[in-house]
Amino acid sequence: MRFSVFLARHRRLLPAGLASLLLHLLAIAWVDARLAPPAVTVGNPALALRLVDAPPAAPAPQTPDLPAPEVPAPDAAPVPAVDAPADEVSVPAPAPMAEPPPPETEGDVATTRVPNTYRVTPPPSGRIDYRLTRSAPGGAPQDAGQASMAWRSDGNRYTVALDGVLGTLASDGRVDDAGIAPDRARRAVGTGQATTTFDRAAGTIMRAQGGADQLVPGSQDPASLLLQLAGIGLGDARQVKDELEFWVGGAGGAGVERYQVLGPERIETGAGPLDTVRLARMAEHGAPLLELWLAPQHAWMPVQLRLTDADGTVSTQTLAAIAIEAVQEE
Repeated sequence: MRFSVFLARHRRLLPAGLASLLLHLLAIAWVDARLAPPAVTVGNPALALRLVDAPPAAPAPQTPDLPAPEVPAPDAAPVPAVDAPADEVSVPAPAPMAEPPPPETEGDVATTRVPNTYRVTPPPSGRIDYRLTRSAPGGAPQDAGQASMAWRSDGNRYTVALDGVLGTLASDGRVDDAGIAPDRARRAVGTGQATTTFDRAAGTIMRAQGGADQLVPGSQDPASLLLQLAGIGLGDARQVKDELEFWVGGAGGAGVERYQVLGPERIETGAGPLDTVRLARMAEHGAPLLELWLAPQHAWMPVQLRLTDADGTVSTQTLAAIAIEAVQEE
């Protein structure tokens, strides 16, 4: 049977079939709605969202970890500051170190480091006459007259006076456990003189122009230092080595003077050749250089002195004649 013939015969049944099909579709939709999961309500109950699959979200930006706030444990008992076991008590951090205290002072006089002291035997009385020469920088020595040194000592007190490359100086004082101990020192200045006073009761050295320095055991002045050097050699010749240091006060103030022992040297003098020990005063560059030659066979007295000025001028006084009382044997 052809389809057109079938359709002509059953034309009246077509609307009923379509209606039946529509009813079945509606019934299927209703059943599907009944079986679907319920809607999820977020926030406003009037808005219903259906859960659906979504593409993966982008990774969240990295943020630094923050330390969790410290929360004290509840009901924690406080740590005892005292009477706790030694291994459970925290040790407090040490306090900052205090700055060292300023040097002690006596009035307006600051203390100083005490130089070395030596065994000293005062030299016996005597006198040395010198021949004085002077040379300009790069020139030959020229005769410059005479120089001298005279001293007296009885083992308790002393006096000394000299005139030469160090100027015109004088000193007097006593002998104590540290050796020669000056009371007054004088230096010729023009037509007058400058006096330095060693006040042992106050422990100060009073300058000629005012002001004071500390007086320490073994303090010397420029003239008495020559007797002290001789006394060190007489006290024990083994002390005359390496470096000797002294606290020396004068018209311009007080300070440490150091003498380097340069060793033995044989020199020519007006009394013939002498075996000596040569010393040099250590000084800053540009300061005058003082050299001494001590003669052990003449009570360790200085038989030659030389002063070299900053400009190169050299002044030398060398023994011409000597007279020293016999050294008393202990």
